[in-house]
Amino acid sequence: MNDKPCKACLSYWPLVKSSKEDIPVKTNRGHCLRKSVFPKNKPGNTVYPPGAILKDLPHGQGKPYIVKNTDVITTCTAFAAKE
Repeated sequence: MNDKPCKACLSYWPLVKSSKEDIPVKTNRGHCLRKSVFPKNKPGNTVYPPGAILKDLPHGQGKPYIVKNTDVITTCTAFAAKE
């Protein structure tokens, strides 16, 4: 049983937004890389983090699994603690 927040997991990839100065700012939400599916066939220079699940998806539509960084999902079997 997991008792740690999502931000403490290796599979947590924070979402970022740009500020007025074009400086990336982390938000309080992110992708769970073990549960999100990203399009392999997306055009452009899209970069995904190591461990991301890539599949050929119709119309390049991904299937994100978004979590809040402070969420504690006790039933999560994908949790792997950061060192």
